[in-house]
Amino acid sequence: MNDEERQRQMDFILQQQSRFAADMRRWREDEEERWKKADERWARTEVGIRGLLTITELHEQEIRENSRQIVALGEMIGATRVAGRETDERLNALINTVERLVSERRDGGPQEG
Repeated sequence: MNDEERQRQMDFILQQQSRFAADMRRWREDEEERWKKADERWARTEVGIRGLLTITELHEQEIRENSRQIVALGEMIGATRVAGRETDERLNALINTVERLVSERRDGGPQEG
């Protein structure tokens, strides 16, 4: 191999190394850009997840409050049923008394008035 061939071979190798170095630099820059974009996506994802967590916590509080209200309504309904039964009993007693008095009047029982 003569000097000219060696020089061409060295020039070729230097050219290849230069291309390789440029390719590596571009690859690193591309990789850094990909990581930067991935980090930004993760940051947005984190913000979204935190927002969803906040909404979930608010819904959980609302569900607890609604559960307490449902229990209170159930207790009120139970009390209303008891009061309704007591009212029914008193009305039945009044009806029975009125019916007895009307019946006694018809049958010639004691008359008031």
